[in-house]
Amino acid sequence: MKAVRIGFGVLVGYLAMFAVVFIGMTVVWSILGGEAAFVPEGTEASTLWSVMVLASGLIAAITGGLVATAVAKHTTNLPALLLAALVLVLGLAIAIGQLGSAPTPMPEGKVAADLTFFEAGEVAKSPAWYNFTVPWIGAIGVVLGERVFRRITKS
Repeated sequence: MKAVRIGFGVLVGYLAMFAVVFIGMTVVWSILGGEAAFVPEGTEASTLWSVMVLASGLIAAITGGLVATAVAKHTTNLPALLLAALVLVLGLAIAIGQLGSAPTPMPEGKVAADLTFFEAGEVAKSPAWYNFTVPWIGAIGVVLGERVFRRITKS
């Protein structure tokens, strides 16, 4: 039963991360808009966009670690460590898979400022440094989330 609860905690923590990442990216898009989200005349994400999304990703990862630990009701940090490992392995695999991929061209007749959030997601290419930073920020954030949960429940 413990293993099922741990697995369920990891799953729910991952889903919580996904939801908070989506919300964070939507908020950043609302703040920056398409023009500031991309480098001029291209489809690569700007540094400002990347840094702001990394910050929201850290919040998402902390949330995921907290949720995984709470749902698993485990006395050790095992659920958070499993979620952190999952985030790290999947994230690095995705980053490696994106190496050398060609950028998607901007839809004909459109500029970055005209794109909707979802259109931007279809053409955006993240810089390699970002792709390799995300998994580490995620893994660290998950572990921090577990620690936050332990501090909250101690008081």
